[in-house]
Amino acid sequence: VVSTQSTGGCLGGLLSIWAQQIQVEIQVREPHKLQQIFTSFPVTMLGSTATIHVPDLLEGEKKDILFSVSLAESSKTEREDFAFINAKYKRVSSPEIASLPTTTLCIKRREMTEEQVKQLRTQASQEVDQQRNRVLTAEAIKSAVQAYEANPNNLEMVRNTLLQVKQRLEKSSSRDSTFTRGLVSDVDECLLRYRSEQAVRSGGYAWAQQAQQQHWGQRANQNTNVSYSNQSQVCMQGRARHYNLSLIHISEPTRLRR
Repeated sequence: VVSTQSTGGCLGGLLSIWAQQIQVEIQVREPHKLQQIFTSFPVTMLGSTATIHVPDLLEGEKKDILFSVSLAESSKTEREDFAFINAKYKRVSSPEIASLPTTTLCIKRREMTEEQVKQLRTQASQEVDQQRNRVLTAEAIKSAVQAYEANPNNLEMVRNTLLQVKQRLEKSSSRDSTFTRGLVSDVDECLLRYRSEQAVRSGGYAWAQQAQQQHWGQRANQNTNVSYSNQSQVCMQGRARHYNLSLIHISEPTRLRR
């Protein structure tokens, strides 16, 4: 069976690319420190500025980049700007480089008890918590891939790591969201596919490789239980239909002549 729908999907995807060579700059003001950027996209550092390089964005697509900052202690109570985010990209329809307005991150300190600080840390916003869970899931599935490559006989350790991540997802503040429930389902799927060496060889390893890449890139297909909701999939499907490509059935395989 040869499907030209897949060809249409590829063409639709190419025609749906909205921006390329995206550069997101994160500059943290001293004495604060940028601790970590949780992404699989290439990152370059120049002084106190980190630049994340995103290859492309489809029309209507959104990418979330999670990062952590260590804030220096201070007795100041007034508003304080501690980081600046800039972005520039190349338009597909134009050779010009476009820039977005600078986003300023600020804090306003207030006196709090240790209990209030602890409570505040556990009350992360739903969106931030979901992205934190996405990173946890991507790292867990990636570790499953790497552990199998290092030692195919040590599946018990892989499964224990996946079970620990599943427990963290189920205890997170966004555990009831559709997004996090989808991540839990993907961890369950990975546990199922890593139940035995035979299961891993029979598609489990390939599934895990693709799943972790999709969660890192935030561009998933039907292989995962998470829907990265954006308009790009609709655009691709619509543009593919524009070509009136249909499914072609070939009754007999083509044989090569000697």
